[in-house]
Amino acid sequence: MNGRDVIRALLPLVIATAIGGCASTPANVGPPDAQARGASQHVVAEGPVEALPAGTTFVSVLALPQPAGAVLGPHSHIPGFTYVLGGVATVAFVDGKTVDVVAGEAVFTPANVVHVHSNERGRGVAIALAVLLIGAVVGLVMLSRRGWRWTPLWLVGLITIGAIGVADPTMNDWYFIAVRPEAQRGGAMPVPAARRTHESAALADLGPGPFLERLDAFVIEPGGRTMAHRSDGAETLIVTDGRATICVGGAKTTVERDQALTVQANTPLQLLNVGTAPLGVVRFSVRPKSGQLETLVDSSPC
Repeated sequence: MNGRDVIRALLPLVIATAIGGCASTPANVGPPDAQARGASQHVVAEGPVEALPAGTTFVSVLALPQPAGAVLGPHSHIPGFTYVLGGVATVAFVDGKTVDVVAGEAVFTPANVVHVHSNERGRGVAIALAVLLIGAVVGLVMLSRRGWRWTPLWLVGLITIGAIGVADPTMNDWYFIAVRPEAQRGGAMPVPAARRTHESAALADLGPGPFLERLDAFVIEPGGRTMAHRSDGAETLIVTDGRATICVGGAKTTVERDQALTVQANTPLQLLNVGTAPLGVVRFSVRPKSGQLETLVDSSPC
């Protein structure tokens, strides 16, 4: 048998082996109801944390809107993420680094690093709106004195500009997401307009560290779901759009927009969208640096 005959004889075996190898590594594992469907995710940001606060800890999600030109800081605090819901949040660090964070993005702030949060981008829009409003008022007054018949159109324009001002497109709105010591539960808000979106139950002990904190963003289509899994760390699921159904240990919990649910380490969970609109979720996770974020489980916790 020459070399060509050997190749011909082995070719079917090579093809069969390749097909078998592909079939043995499916994208999803387990029964159909534990597999992901109609869901996508990506990493938004992550950061290392040497140690969590001493004693009992919990996950905190604060919503912090800022009007145009507002400044919060300079200050320093526990490590965490600035995740922007709307507008542009500017974070300036003491080392001179400045980050403009747009909606859907985040920046990690390490522990005890001095920084400032501000709404710089809203200044120009605020000035433009003020000029338009003043111009509309002056024009309305002048035309009214002359008895111009198109004055009602100016009035409509004035009302429109006023409505835009009430909606305030110059605002930014962002979450600060972090693990806090129990002594900070229910503490004073850093700005008057802040709202307390979520404070979890006490976290189970995750060990001495070091840790890795991470934000992931999910988009789940109607009827879709994530993979059923467990994590070596705690997971906090924050709903940014739509209404989520979260399965934990056989129980289903409904979480509305601007609400969150924290799931303890090593607890199987799955995220479902039973609604008719796309579901947006941001996941904050904290786990030992050597641990796994997602370990697939062989059955749905639903």
